Amino acid sequence: VGSIMNFFNNLAGIAAPIAAGFIFQSTGSFAANFLVAGAILVLGIVCFLFLLGKIEQIKEPQISPEVGPVASTS
Repeated sequence: VGSIMNFFNNLAGIAAPIAAGFIFQSTGSFAANFLVAGAILVLGIVCFLFLLGKIEQIKEPQISPEVGPVASTS
């Protein structure tokens, strides 16, 4: 899962400056870039709230100390 997230994060890191350049070139202002970034942020928040589901903590297994054979030095 982590590698898939890294792939899409890197892909967005490559595509975002290119898209921002095209938007700036067509509008002549950075305001549209901030609107697009805000829309992506809101979309991410909506996906996080409604698609993720309930998060439950994973319980750690109890580790009991076991006495094993003791090494001797003779």
